[in-house]
Amino acid sequence: TSAPAASKTSTIGVCPLEAASSLGIPANGVGRVQYEKRSSTYSAIARSQNSVEIPEGTIVRVERVIGEELYVIKDE
Repeated sequence: TSAPAASKTSTIGVCPLEAASSLGIPANGVGRVQYEKRSSTYSAIARSQNSVEIPEGTIVRVERVIGEELYVIKDE
């Protein structure tokens, strides 16, 4: 029996990947990031991997993907 898609961890070709927060990500909430892959720009729902606020426009790194949510950290 397979787990529901929302609980699966996937790399679907995006980890590791740089992105930019296009909508601020609250410490324990969701925001949005934009990233480029194969010359196309994508937008996805994102959460902070380490539960810290990430302001709009911050460069982040995608650490993992669960379902359709990207878990990101500030790229330092």
